[in-house]
Parts: sequence; structure tokens; C-alpha cells
Amino acid sequence: MTPLERLVGPLPNAPTDFRDYSDMVSEAIFATAQKDREAFVRVLQEEPTLFESSTVVFALGAIDDERIVPLLASALESKESNVRWAAAHALAKRKSAVPALIEALRDRAPTVRAVVIEALGDLGDPSAREPLREALSRPSNTKDDYLRKLLEAAIEKLHP
Repeated sequence: MTPLERLVGPLPNAPTDFRDYSDMVSEAIFATAQKDREAFVRVLQEEPTLFESSTVVFALGAIDDERIVPLLASALESKESNVRWAAAHALAKRKSAVPALIEALRDRAPTVRAVVIEALGDLGDPSAREPLREALSRPSNTKDDYLRKLLEAAIEKLHP
């Protein structure tokens, strides 16, 4: 039994369009979490390979359980940028994730940094103000018009 099957049970054969399969996995994750939250979280804690899948990580953003936050935060350190991007999205509405999101401001992938910057601005935690200002001073962000504008907007949201 694969870690994913352990989490959600058997899935039908994968359709030819991977997006359909991704939707099936996401729906199965959400349904399973609603049925037995304790067992769901336990499997997540016991199966770290689940956090190697951007589909699984992204789907976990819909699960309202603070025990998932540290697990998603660890996915921000994945070697795969698509997994880090999915983790940033999954954490974007969780105030308890602010410290992990601040750390992710230094991510090497601009797509990940963009999600993190927007999340920190939207979450409104004043502890993100200085890290966002510092990120604005980095050449990799100032040379990218999109990231620079995102940073300026996020900082503006955090002004008292």
C-alpha cells in the first residue's frame, strides 16, 4: 500500500489527463480528512513522503487543522520548487505559519517568493514588516518588477 493509499484509501486508475487525477486526489484528501481527522493527521505525521507531492501538499491547504502547519512548513524546504510553491499556498491563510513564511522569503524560486510575499501582506502580522523590507533590498527582488511591486504592496498593508 502506498502512502497516498494509506492516507485516502484506494484510488481508481489514473485518468489520462493528470489534472483529472490531481482533482481526484484533492477530493479524496478532503473527504478523508472530514471523516476521521485523528487518523488523517496520524498518517500525515507517519508518512513524510506524502509531502513530496505538490498535489497532496496543495490539497492540504483546505484542511483546517493546526497540526498540519508544521508538516506543511517542512515542505517549504523541499528540493522541488513546485512542492514549495504548493506549501506556500497551503500556508497562505494561516497566521501560525508566519514564521515559516518569513523564512521562505529567501526561497530561490521567484514563484514561491511571490506567493509568500502576498501571504505575508494579507495575513497582516507586523512581525513580517522588517523581513519584507529586507527582502525588498535584495537585488533578486528589486530587479524583478513583479516581485518589487508585490513587496511594496505587502509592506504598505503592514503599515500601522
